[in-house]
Amino acid sequence: MEITVSIEELRENVGMVASVPRLQFTDQTISLLRSVRALAVDPTLDQGVYWGQHLTHLFERVRAEGRRYILAFDYDSIYTERQIVALYWMMEQNPDIDALCPLQMKRGRDEGIFTAESEDGRMIRIRDPREFDCDFVPIKTGHFGLTLLRAERLDRLDKPWFIPVPDRDGGYGPGKTDEDIRFWLLWRAAGNTFMLAPRVVIGHLNLMVTWPGRDLTPVHQYTSDYYKDGIPSGILNGVR
Repeated sequence: MEITVSIEELRENVGMVASVPRLQFTDQTISLLRSVRALAVDPTLDQGVYWGQHLTHLFERVRAEGRRYILAFDYDSIYTERQIVALYWMMEQNPDIDALCPLQMKRGRDEGIFTAESEDGRMIRIRDPREFDCDFVPIKTGHFGLTLLRAERLDRLDKPWFIPVPDRDGGYGPGKTDEDIRFWLLWRAAGNTFMLAPRVVIGHLNLMVTWPGRDLTPVHQYTSDYYKDGIPSGILNGVR
């Protein structure tokens, strides 16, 4: 597809925001700096541990500024300005799409960060690559790794936008709803559309442990698997 975008209009129409921790990945900072330098945009960051509160303030700020779009990004996503331009162009060409996110993999999991909806309303996961041979896939929940929202559609949502919901026992085990997922459920319940753009992909920083294999071929392991399972099998002799 041929993408033609006025960068000047993108800068005027898009408010780029993120809730970030006090420390973050240098690689993501490099990715961010290269992207904003190429587009000459000025992202706004809110720092601290209260992720949902920070995003609420940032979303409200962009809405008050009268910008058309909110571009929310995370502190551990990898992308270039080309992905930002593509998302903006797609939203401009499709006024019926209220929010659009790229395809991104989960950290430490071999699946995408989104859920779709079955005919009976259940949340399902799509694993067949053939389902992604299209421009858009309707989804129920997604991420904020590099996601574009129509700012005016926030007016349809009741507050609070970001708040975790505990499980039946009042804890946060299976059955809980995290604050980002709850936002997307509110978004959809308010009548807003949410689409995945499979042709726009971004990276997700993921810490790995690399071990020497028996033939000195590297054995890679997610850090989450290391803490769960310990040192993997198939490595060169050593204390386990």
